[in-house]
Amino acid sequence: MAHATNYPEIFDTIIIGAGPAGMAAAVYAARRKMKALLICGKVGGQMMWSSDIENYTGIAQATGPELTKEFFNHIKKIDGDTDHFDLWVREDEKVSSITKDERTGIFTLTTTKNQKFLSYTAVITSGKIPRTLNIEGEK
Repeated sequence: MAHATNYPEIFDTIIIGAGPAGMAAAVYAARRKMKALLICGKVGGQMMWSSDIENYTGIAQATGPELTKEFFNHIKKIDGDTDHFDLWVREDEKVSSITKDERTGIFTLTTTKNQKFLSYTAVITSGKIPRTLNIEGEK
């Protein structure tokens, strides 16, 4: 990614999660000229488990991994265009805590790699994990 370092002192927004909603939020934030950070453990989210996606406007049919690749290629293109956009991406990293300073309204996000980032807003698109039944043989 192009913005490997040189983070701003404070972001306009930090987006947590890189499923379809998180990646869309990152694109919109970048196009609005916001200083945005996308933090994600794994790219794609639940969409990666989908074998057939037939309800995405403009794409007749694709697998989840195929669509994820296209979405993330779009993110990487924006991240690489440092002359026009201020989007940073941190893959393979998760947010471990979020606190808000009640006086200033500024969020502090701490990652599992003990990095701290400040932001005026936080967009949480962390998705979900299927609930298990905890029965023998469950996969």
